[in-house]
Amino acid sequence: MQQKRRAWTRTIEKAKSSHWKQFLDEAGEGKLWKAATYMKPRETWDCVLALRVGSEECTQNKEKAKTFLDAFFPAMSPPEFNPPTTPATELPWHLITEPEIERSLKAAKGNTAPGEDTLPMLVWKKLWGHLKAFIVSIFTASRTVLIRTLSAFRTVATATLEVEAYILPTHLRLRHRAQRTIARLHTLPRDHPIWSALLRAQNRRNNVGSYARFPLAEALKTMDVDRLNELETINPRPLPPWRKDAFTEIELKPDRETARERAASAKDTSDIVVYSDASGRKGHLGAAIVALNDKDKEWNSSTKGAHLRKVDGALLARHTRKLYGNLPRNRAYLLTQLRTGHNWLSTYAKRLGFRDDDRCECGAQETVNHVLLECPNLRDLRTELRRNVGDAMNSVSSLLGGSNEGERGEPDTVSRAKTVQAVLDFAEASQRFRSRAPQGKPNNGSGNGPG
Repeated sequence: MQQKRRAWTRTIEKAKSSHWKQFLDEAGEGKLWKAATYMKPRETWDCVLALRVGSEECTQNKEKAKTFLDAFFPAMSPPEFNPPTTPATELPWHLITEPEIERSLKAAKGNTAPGEDTLPMLVWKKLWGHLKAFIVSIFTASRTVLIRTLSAFRTVATATLEVEAYILPTHLRLRHRAQRTIARLHTLPRDHPIWSALLRAQNRRNNVGSYARFPLAEALKTMDVDRLNELETINPRPLPPWRKDAFTEIELKPDRETARERAASAKDTSDIVVYSDASGRKGHLGAAIVALNDKDKEWNSSTKGAHLRKVDGALLARHTRKLYGNLPRNRAYLLTQLRTGHNWLSTYAKRLGFRDDDRCECGAQETVNHVLLECPNLRDLRTELRRNVGDAMNSVSSLLGGSNEGERGEPDTVSRAKTVQAVLDFAEASQRFRSRAPQGKPNNGSGNGPG
């Protein structure tokens, strides 16, 4: 038994020795250091030899760590001072191209869950070769959607369609979304990790000609950094549930004396008291504002939509959505002809090459103003229209929803809708706004025309 134990022990030792020699013989670049650690005593594994820097020798761990830190991570030079630049007015915006869509489809996983169209990505991958043009049009369909929504001519300028539909252009929506995100990031506390990226972006926003673009720095070019740094700090951490409610609701109608006492007690228990007269909903006060200054500037400086400006000088305005909101397609088709000036009247048909002259049946120039207010052949219909709209008959702007009637300068939505409906009845009965294009000449256009 003892001999067998010795034989087993020797066999194990020979196997270990043979395996160790084979390990050393086959040790390549990745195993040499591992073999060296096996050969050293275990207590020396975490020991770093003394380092010599110049004439000094570092023996303590802190000195060695400081030496390694200075050698591998030298101090960076201070950033160069760049004079403040005027914020850019636009973010770089390029249309989506066919190669970009194809590249994104190839990179996407085919087994991902379907979106709102209920089609998995694998379907779009398989159909790309057959429906390439259709898929590209989906990604660039902003203008097509506006034309369909308003039932407008294809020759109407995109800027006019956006104003009439009360929709911001894509580049302004991109800019506002980026600026809103950056403003929210700047309200975080200074010890938040995101501030390291924000400071780098602020330093790089003035870089010119750099190849690798930093999206955050590019978006910051459209904003004033000094004003961003002045934003209020909002702590994102959740508040304790036992905190005192920041808002106190005071009702004035039941008892004014009680309301006055509650207001005085609230003032005594807080350093800052802000009184607000606003609508309440679900325990919160509501206040909203819509800023469309950028779009207003674009629209006012644009050379498009001259006819629409004369019809409705209050644009941009939300009331245009209400004008088209409940209209069927055939009625919206009439309204866009009247408001945009792109219609089947002789004046515009001559511009499209459908007619040789711009004259009405009565001999005068056939325009929207002429048809609504002057044409003698429509006198009976106009009498009925005047009976329905009353004083709105004084101007084309009032007839087509551009008036500002009502209290406090606000438009009277009810009277405006009734007036527009009466005008559409008149336009439909006049049969002047029906398609009179010759066969083989459809209403095609790029939207880059004058209106």
